[in-house]
Amino acid sequence: MAAALIGYVQLSRATQVVMDETSRSRCAEPWRGDITKRVLRSTRNVDVHVVSRN
Repeated sequence: MAAALIGYVQLSRATQVVMDETSRSRCAEPWRGDITKRVLRSTRNVDVHVVSRN
């Protein structure tokens, strides 16, 4: 999922991305990964907005 989103952002030359925060527990992150963190690490010159569920 993260790779597809990153590819689309790069292909479309998006300057902003809005994402919902992950619903996974911190314990599950090492095995399943965190999409938000992958997008933040892999994009340059893109504003990533993370919206809280609260």
